[in-house]
Amino acid sequence: MAQGKKAKDIAKELYISTLTVNTHKRNILKKFHCKNISHLAAVCVKEGLI
Repeated sequence: MAQGKKAKDIAKELYISTLTVNTHKRNILKKFHCKNISHLAAVCVKEGLI
């Protein structure tokens, strides 16, 4: 996600459904209290996760 990949592309790489990717994405955003991927990426960089 931080690399700008779409859910469809991530799903293909991981051999899972797009719905699964979107569910994980939603759960990650919720866990980190972020409203979008840009905010999540910023938080992860700040915390040294990526």
